[in-house]
Amino acid sequence: MIETLARVARVIDEYTVVLNKGSADGVQRNDKFLIYGVGEDVIDPDTGESLGALEMVRGTVRVEHLQERVCTVRSNQTIKIPGRKRTIERKPGGSLSLALAMGTAAREEIEYDGSVEDKELEKPAVGDYARPY
Repeated sequence: MIETLARVARVIDEYTVVLNKGSADGVQRNDKFLIYGVGEDVIDPDTGESLGALEMVRGTVRVEHLQERVCTVRSNQTIKIPGRKRTIERKPGGSLSLALAMGTAAREEIEYDGSVEDKELEKPAVGDYARPY
């Protein structure tokens, strides 16, 4: 198990980052991490005391490539892109405009399948933290 928190050492793209921990630190392929930055200190409005720094969550990732001292991780979250609907007017016979005017045209809705895409990490930066998830 990792003794200290991992840190983002390099940002490859909006989905992929490199962490400064690897197999020598106990990281294994398919391990999951929560990537986060450290935001401003939060002050309790009642007592005025510090409640600690706010963690700015960038996303969750899974180890895809493992080396001795580093690992490459990629977003393991997805977003669903909704499908589309198309309405088709069908006439029972004769003129479509007449069928529409008389209310005898049939409407058929066809739904096209949506898709699933990888979710981008929220502005990952070198120095962000990663903890096992």
